[in-house]
Amino acid sequence: MVMVCTKCGAEIPPATTFCPSCGAEIGTPAAPPAFSAAAPVPAPAYGQPAPPKSGGALKVVLIVVAAVVVLGVLGVGTVVYVGYRALHAPGNSVSVGPSVQVSDTDLGVVLYPGAAAKQGAGVKLKLGNTVMVSATYTTTSPVSAVEDFYRNQVGGQAIESKSVRGTSFESVTTNGAQKNSLVVTISPSSTGGLTQIVILHTTSVTP
Repeated sequence: MVMVCTKCGAEIPPATTFCPSCGAEIGTPAAPPAFSAAAPVPAPAYGQPAPPKSGGALKVVLIVVAAVVVLGVLGVGTVVYVGYRALHAPGNSVSVGPSVQVSDTDLGVVLYPGAAAKQGAGVKLKLGNTVMVSATYTTTSPVSAVEDFYRNQVGGQAIESKSVRGTSFESVTTNGAQKNSLVVTISPSSTGGLTQIVILHTTSVTP
């Protein structure tokens, strides 16, 4: 490669450190700058939404949970208030416990002979034109004998069904404006090998 003196323009032979024409010192040509092979920096993206922060999502969840809890408390409070006002309205009443006296008329069916009332298991409730009576009894007679007795008592219009609660007889009758609903459930008692009888009688009168 022929080199040229940068001062006078004369040709300089190879391996010469001084120009033979003007005597100027010949320097080593500077090496071109080295470029880094580092990865290129990506250009900023414009118009793209920033990723959501996890803290914001957690706040939203907590707000939703708090709202549900508040609504639940308000709902329970409303039900309790309405129930309290209904029970204390004129003509309405509720009796629960050992002091409740229940007759065959209240039960809507004849009680099994010799059955004893279970203490604290009686309920009498009157709300407007509806009266509900519930009572629990026990007897030493076998379940099958009690089933036969009530199968004859409730008549052929009753629906008989068996479940984990025992055998149930359900019937609904109407007499003019009065509607009677009766459910008798017979099952083995959990203590003493007795048979348990649960009777629920509801009477409502259409105004």
